[in-house]
Amino acid sequence: MVSTGCRHPSGHRYQFVPGTDYEDIPTLTAGKYQALVTLSKSFDERPSQPERNPTVRPVRLCGEISGIENCLDYARRFIAAAEQVERNGDIRFLGQGGLLVTADGRGWYSFSDDTGGGLAELIAWHQSLMGEGSC
Repeated sequence: MVSTGCRHPSGHRYQFVPGTDYEDIPTLTAGKYQALVTLSKSFDERPSQPERNPTVRPVRLCGEISGIENCLDYARRFIAAAEQVERNGDIRFLGQGGLLVTADGRGWYSFSDDTGGGLAELIAWHQSLMGEGSC
């Protein structure tokens, strides 16, 4: 679904055009509708990610974050917001701009910043929001 404030793939955000009525929105023919549905289904196909060995930590943690095992541990310890479990098991941290952590804790995504990744990226993202440097 696209609405005001959503981000277009070009990076621009959608906005309302003043003076526009619903009658100004063009309608689709049945053929164009089916072509659009077929095209939109192709967007759901995500490339598979190679599995990481959970015993190999891609980043060296130091200081107070040295005991953190994954993104979920970090979010619960340092972001500490109310949590909501999604139907697929992912955990949404409420009031954090759409922060979503995968159920296994290995990945995260911020809907407000359109970014995500693993533990190192979560730490960098959170520290940039808090105005902190690295350890």
